[in-house]
Amino acid sequence: VDWYLINEITHNTDSRMNFSCFMNVERNGKLKMGPLWDFDIAFGNTDYANRGPEGFWLKSAKWFSRMFDDPVFVIKVKERFNYFYNKKDDILHEINENAQYLKYSVQENENKWHTFYNYTWPNYDIWGNYYNEVQCMKEWLVARFEWLKTKVEEM
Repeated sequence: VDWYLINEITHNTDSRMNFSCFMNVERNGKLKMGPLWDFDIAFGNTDYANRGPEGFWLKSAKWFSRMFDDPVFVIKVKERFNYFYNKKDDILHEINENAQYLKYSVQENENKWHTFYNYTWPNYDIWGNYYNEVQCMKEWLVARFEWLKTKVEEM
């Protein structure tokens, strides 16, 4: 449920089991999703597929559409989504903290690769600086949470 929700909330384009999805199993255990991985084309940061904050991304995918036939799974999705939704301010605060922590690494990356003012496939927006990129991501995430809130309640 958490793996699904984190990838649905972030609209992680790679999460439809095409790329960068991992599963693991402990000896005599159940198959588990994870680790979470590869969010370079998440949070609306892609110029293909539906990049906006509206629309389910994983709910109709092969692995997950069947899971939504299970009322127990749906109940757990609703409960855990509400948990994440209620932590929205904490998540935004964590994004701010991490953005501050990473600012020097970001500058070194820019010095080497010069990406802030240049299109890099498949990224959608060119914001010109790091803090604009972070702000765009946070605004997208807030809109995504609000759209999902209404849709999860309807499940």
